[in-house]
Amino acid sequence: MQALLADKKMQPQKFIDQIAISSQGNFLYLVWLLPAIEEGVHRFDSLEALPKGLDDIYRDFLSKRTVGKDIRLYRTHYRPILGVLAAAPASMRAEQLAQFVEIGKQDIADCLMDLQQFLDPVLSGQKQYRLYHQSITDFLFDEEKAEEFWIDPVDVHKRIVSKLPKQGSFL
Repeated sequence: MQALLADKKMQPQKFIDQIAISSQGNFLYLVWLLPAIEEGVHRFDSLEALPKGLDDIYRDFLSKRTVGKDIRLYRTHYRPILGVLAAAPASMRAEQLAQFVEIGKQDIADCLMDLQQFLDPVLSGQKQYRLYHQSITDFLFDEEKAEEFWIDPVDVHKRIVSKLPKQGSFL
């Protein structure tokens, strides 16, 4: 990061001060932003180019990565999976996700690989899936913040209830 700041002729303290403002006091901002800058996924031309808070980072990530580049694919594959994960009270296995989304097992596995940035890495390593942080759910379920990536929580909960087994437990 120091080399990048030197390349942009930016004072480290000025960068730190702007990060403190843009992060809105949330440490997850750095967890998402710094790797995105280093990987070249997020442009870093100036301090003004920094996203404002986690919501801007989430929107930026969705729109620039595989997940949101094709909005139709997002709507048919990623949104159903993210919706169920956002509404689920506990982590889920891919087979459990398949009960609630109308997507084939292989497509679910592929989507989960694409969604790794949003998933709890420890659980993912155990083939259990849960969103990394509540702020992702809050973002996705807020129509104004998520914009084209919004997930209607009422629809998600209705879909889950309609697919629950009549007897026994799916968990």
